Amino acid sequence: MRLRWHGYKYYPYEKELALREVESLLRPIAIRQEDGSVVVDRPATAGAANRLVYFASVISDGHEPLLTHQRVLERVNGNGVGRQSTRYSAHGLHKYKGKFNPQVAKAILNIFDAKAGQYAIDPFCGSGTSLVECAHLGIRALGTDINPMAVFVANAKLQSLGIAASELSSSVTKV
Repeated sequence: MRLRWHGYKYYPYEKELALREVESLLRPIAIRQEDGSVVVDRPATAGAANRLVYFASVISDGHEPLLTHQRVLERVNGNGVGRQSTRYSAHGLHKYKGKFNPQVAKAILNIFDAKAGQYAIDPFCGSGTSLVECAHLGIRALGTDINPMAVFVANAKLQSLGIAASELSSSVTKV
């Protein structure tokens, strides 16, 4: 299996998180970097490759490239392929000072192999970045923060995830 990077520049910590994700989610026999991509030998759980954050596509022998879920999310808000998007989904509702990239939150959840139905707690949730990523993965999450504005923003983001796309489209049309 070959994993192709996104078309943007990575920080060293992101590449480290990417390799840790591969080890945790795919449990391969071996991992090597080759021709600008990562080659994974005999992954134990190949289906989890779609969950990888720092890779744009997955290529299995004899198959067409499969875009990762993260690639699709990052392209929705119109950023070009040469730039990492951190404002996809509800993350773009507010420019909260001090928030961290949603990719980091999701990568950490992947490294811990968190699964739908499990629980997570973020005692310093800020604007809810980790909580939104948990919601995307079906993980039940609880967040707290001392800043009332942060709690307000986090709640707004989480509530917005519960609005059906058809309802949003209808409201936009009416406006």
